Amino acid sequence: MRTNSLSAWILAVRPYSLGNSVILVLVASAMAWTDGGFRPGPAALCLAFALLMQCTANLVNDLSDFLKGADRPDRLGPDRAFAKGYITLPAMKAGIAGFTLAACAAGAGILCLTHGRLPYGGWELVAVGLACVVFAYFYTAGPWPLAYHGLGDAAVVLFFGLIPVGFTYYVQTGQWTAEVTLVALACGLVIDTMLMLNNFRDREEDARCGKRTIVVLTCAAVGRWGYLLLGLVPAVLCLTLLAAPLRRGAHGHVAQDGAHRPRRGAERLPGRDGAQHPPLRSIAHNRHPARLTMAEERHITLRELQRLVRQTLEERFALPVWISAEISEIKINRSGHCYLELVEKGGDNGVPTAQARAVIWRSHYPRIAGYFEAETGQRLEAGIQILARVLVTYHEIYGFSLQITDMDPSYTLGDMERQRQRTIAQLQRDGVWDMNRETPAVVQRVAVVSSANAAGYQDFCKELDKSPYRFALTLFDAFMQGAAAEESIVEALCAVAARQEEFDAVVLIRGGGSRSDLNCFNAYRLCSHIAQFPLPVATGIGHDKDTSVADMVAHTALKTPTAVAGWLVERMAGADGRLDVAALQLHDATTALLHASEVRLERLRGELRQTSGTLLTRQTVRLEHLAATLPEAARGFLARQLLRLDNAAELVAGRSPEQILRLGFAVVRSGGRAVVSAGGVGPGDALRIEVADGTIEATVKNTKIWQKKS
Repeated sequence: MRTNSLSAWILAVRPYSLGNSVILVLVASAMAWTDGGFRPGPAALCLAFALLMQCTANLVNDLSDFLKGADRPDRLGPDRAFAKGYITLPAMKAGIAGFTLAACAAGAGILCLTHGRLPYGGWELVAVGLACVVFAYFYTAGPWPLAYHGLGDAAVVLFFGLIPVGFTYYVQTGQWTAEVTLVALACGLVIDTMLMLNNFRDREEDARCGKRTIVVLTCAAVGRWGYLLLGLVPAVLCLTLLAAPLRRGAHGHVAQDGAHRPRRGAERLPGRDGAQHPPLRSIAHNRHPARLTMAEERHITLRELQRLVRQTLEERFALPVWISAEISEIKINRSGHCYLELVEKGGDNGVPTAQARAVIWRSHYPRIAGYFEAETGQRLEAGIQILARVLVTYHEIYGFSLQITDMDPSYTLGDMERQRQRTIAQLQRDGVWDMNRETPAVVQRVAVVSSANAAGYQDFCKELDKSPYRFALTLFDAFMQGAAAEESIVEALCAVAARQEEFDAVVLIRGGGSRSDLNCFNAYRLCSHIAQFPLPVATGIGHDKDTSVADMVAHTALKTPTAVAGWLVERMAGADGRLDVAALQLHDATTALLHASEVRLERLRGELRQTSGTLLTRQTVRLEHLAATLPEAARGFLARQLLRLDNAAELVAGRSPEQILRLGFAVVRSGGRAVVSAGGVGPGDALRIEVADGTIEATVKNTKIWQKKS
C-alpha cells in the first residue's frame, strides 16, 4: 500500500466502525419522527458531525496508541495504518486537524438551523460539541488518557450512546424524555460490547504498555462476563419500554383497546381556572408545530408549575430522610446560617454525578457542628463525607434545597476507615506492601517533601541545625492538605524519582491536623507511589493517635517532623559510632598484626641464625675432609689416567698400518687410489702394491670376481 494513499486513509478511519454513528443518529431520528418532531436538516448535520468526530477519534487513537506502544505492527486484530507505516506523522496530524475542523463546521451548521428553537438558544450545543472534541482527543491521547485509566467503557457509553442519541433527538424536538435516555443508554451499552471484546483480545498487549482497561485491572473472566452483561442489560432496558402504554405515532395511532390514548407523558394539566386541559404535546400531534398560534396553546403559569413541583415534593418527602454526600463547598453566613453545596462523585476521576444545595439554620448549626467536631476531631469543611438528616424543600424563587437537621459523625469516620482498608487491601493484592524496606547505610542527602511554609518543616530544619552533623536538604514544595494535596505530593515524589541518584532517602513531613486533613495519606495512588519508591521514605505526618497507610508502607514511620529529624541524627550518630568502632577495630587488628609479624620475624631470625651456623659448620667439616682427601684422590685419579693412556697407546700401536702390513697384508693402488674390488681394475692396468718393507709394481693380466654365496 502506497504511503498517504486513499486506501491508507480509508484504512485509518476504520469504515467498518462508522456504522455505530449512523445507527445512533437513525435511532434518535426515528424517535423524533414518531413524536412528530423529525427535521431532516438537523438530522443530516448530526449524522455528519457524528461521522466526522468518530473519524477524528479513530485517527487520534491510531496515532496515540502507536506512540504509547499499544499498537505494534504485529498486533492482533485489524491493521492500523499509522502503525504499519502507511501514513506519515505530518500527514496524520494534518488529517486529524482537517476532520476536526470539518466536524466543527457541521456543528456550526446545527447551531444555525436550531437557532431560537431550543430552550437555551442553542448555546448548550456548544458545550456538547466541545466535550465531543475533548473526548476524541483525550480518549487515548493527552497527559491522562481515559482509555488508559479504566474509563474507556464509561466514555463510550456517554459519547456513543447518551450524547449522540439524546442530542440528535434534542436538536430536532427541543426535548429530552425518559424514553430517549433508556434507548440512548441501551445503544451505548451495545456499542461498548465491541470495546469490551477488543480489550479482551488485547489484554496482554495493553498490560505490557500500561493501558489499564477494565479487563487489565481485573481479569479475563470479567471480560467474558462483562461482554455477556453488556448484551443483556440493553435488552432489559428496551423491554422496560413495553411496560409503559403503547406509544402513538406522529398521527395519533389507536391503542389496542380502541381508545384514543395520549402518548406517555401527555397527562392533562390544570389551567389557570383549575380545569383540566389537553397537554401541549397532544396539540403538537394534531397539527404541525409551526402552524400553532399563541391563542391555540393551552398552558399553565410558571408559578403554578413550581407550586405543583413543591406540592409533589412535600407529599413525597413529608418526613426527614438520611442521605450520604460529600461537602464540596461550605460557607457560614454573617447571620449564623451555614450554606453547603453537596455532591456525589462517581468514577475514578471523581466527576460529580449529583449536586444539591443545603442549609443548616443557625438554630441547629452550633449543636450539629460542635457534636461533629467533638466526635471526629475535625470541623465541617469541604472534601469530607457526611451522613445527614435532611428535609426536602422547594422554593419558587430559590429552587430545590435541603435543610440539614442532624448528622451522624460515625459515618464520616467509617468512610475514612473504609477508604483506608480498601487502600491496604489493594496494596497487598498488588504485592507492593513491603517494597520500601531497603535500609541505606548513611542518610545525609535528604529530599524533603513538604510545604515550604509549614511549621513542621521549620521545626525539622531547626532540629537538624542543632545536631553536630551536616545534612544536604533539598525541598520539594507540595500541598500537604486539601483537595490538591494527593496530586501535589505525587508530583513532588515523581520529581524526586527523576533525580534519585542525588539522594539517600526521602522525608515526607507535615505538621499536625485533623483526621480529614490526613485522609489524603490513605489514598491508594499516593500510598502506591510511596510503597514502590526507589529510595527509602521516612514519614512524619504529625499525628499521635492514628497510623495512616502511608506510614505503613513507608520505610520508617514517625509521629512528627521533629522525630524524623531526630531519627536522621540518630542514624548519623549510629553511623559515626560504627565508624569509631571500625577505626578501633582496625587499629587493634593492625597492632596485633604488627606484633605477630615482629614475633615471627624474631623467630625467623633465630632460626636463620641457628640454621646458618649449623650449615656453616657442616660445610667447614666437609671442606676440611675434602682438603684432606684431595691429594690422595688426585694421585689416584692421575694414576688411573696414566694407565688408560698406556692402554690406549698399546691399542693404537697394535692397529697402526705398519703393524697391519707386518702381518702380511698389502695395500693395492691403481692410479693413486686404493683398489677395494676386482671390478675396479681391468687387464693391462698398472698396480702399485705396498708391503711392510717396500713396494711392488705390477700389471693386471686378468681379473676374476668371486660370487658371494646367498
